[in-house]
Amino acid sequence: MGYKPVLAAGMALLAAGLAWLGQAWAHGSFQADVLGPGLLAAIGLGLAFTPIFVAASTGVDPQQAGLASGLINTSQQIGGALGLAVLSTIAFTHINHAASATPQILTEGYTNALRAGAAIAALGLIATLGLISARDSRSHVQLSRTQDRAAPPSSATESASG
Repeated sequence: MGYKPVLAAGMALLAAGLAWLGQAWAHGSFQADVLGPGLLAAIGLGLAFTPIFVAASTGVDPQQAGLASGLINTSQQIGGALGLAVLSTIAFTHINHAASATPQILTEGYTNALRAGAAIAALGLIATLGLISARDSRSHVQLSRTQDRAAPPSSATESASG
């Protein structure tokens, strides 16, 4: 299938989950306002992370694989830190402008941040669809199948069959 459709599905689920979380209200319940959208966002993250690493390391010489892996990990850590800083700023800007921090004001601040996170994930989906070549994604699958056929059987396979 390639990494592009999996990454796109993950980004779409993440955006949908964050947008749904952005609809929570102060007197809602965990089951109604957090559980479903939290699971949806978590599934989206799970679907998105692996294809990002696959895409980042595709076509890299084996001697440079460690460097590529380090760069993607560093990028992910920096992106997470910057994203948290931006979304926290959005939430607390709303909260700090209020006369008092009531549950309603706190919820509005957090839901503003979650909606912004959903917009960022939607931009990630657009970037995935527009910037990642479907041909490169599919060629990775072909390369993987070719390498699997050319690889010698593992010792576990030999001992199980022998």
